[in-house]
Amino acid sequence: MTKKKYHGVIAPLITPIEKSGKIDDGSVEKLFRLVLKHNNFPFILGTTGEIALNPVSNRDHLTKLAVKIVNDKTTLYAGITDNCVETTINTAKKYSDYGVDVFVVHLPYFFPLTPDLMMKYFEFVADNSPRPIIIYNIKSITNMSIPVDIIEKLSLHPNIVALKDSERDYERVEKLAQLFKNREDFSLFIGWTNKSSQALLMGFDGIIPNTTNVTPGLFQSLYEAAIKGDEKTAMEFQERAETLSVLVQNNKAMTRTIPEIKAILNHLNICKPYVQMPLVPLTEEENKILINEYSKLSL
Repeated sequence: MTKKKYHGVIAPLITPIEKSGKIDDGSVEKLFRLVLKHNNFPFILGTTGEIALNPVSNRDHLTKLAVKIVNDKTTLYAGITDNCVETTINTAKKYSDYGVDVFVVHLPYFFPLTPDLMMKYFEFVADNSPRPIIIYNIKSITNMSIPVDIIEKLSLHPNIVALKDSERDYERVEKLAQLFKNREDFSLFIGWTNKSSQALLMGFDGIIPNTTNVTPGLFQSLYEAAIKGDEKTAMEFQERAETLSVLVQNNKAMTRTIPEIKAILNHLNICKPYVQMPLVPLTEEENKILINEYSKLSL
């Protein structure tokens, strides 16, 4: 399998903060060192990164710090979406100046959009972004699904280079693989952790699982086995990854998943457990139960 320009394990990083809500620089550096050690590509300010909850000052500070840490040694991805399209474009220009390589853009979610409006929105962002963009389909956040035929049309735009699809629809995943696996100019990423191996074996180019924050090496091994066509080994890694998904993801909203991932990372001495309002950290008892269950997984 020939690797496309955009490929691999992209780690949608949590945003480490202090109790005050400000960015915790030391923890950001620890987290980056962890994922870079395992050859993951860092992705800041995604859903797991609490983009919508962090103030602009935090986002700007984190982005500058991330660019400094990466230092042109790998591809840096950043979320830039705002419900105000002008703000999204201005952020794209600002973060391009900082040194971010690729932007990840989902639909604005204040108003429901028709497929035609979705098309116009992504075209407008792509036309005005100084860096390539990845379409992010995440129905659980936007309450909208981007139709596959719209994605196919958008894939022809020279500044739209990939899709991250987090919609839990296996038939859709199969259709996307058939459409794009042989398109050298357009990459496919799946954001559905429990179908990571299956998507890669079908022809997806990479995975973006939020539990990569905790187990970056496991997902890198899964990816490498899958792209070699080693289904048995890939599925073995998949089964291990799913034990963590059962603990912090399955049947849980992101309002719970994010505090739990941060609690585990706090246990691993990577970051503090603080989250942005209206999210709240785990209680002492909740944390004790979670870490006890996590320790049993032997990841």
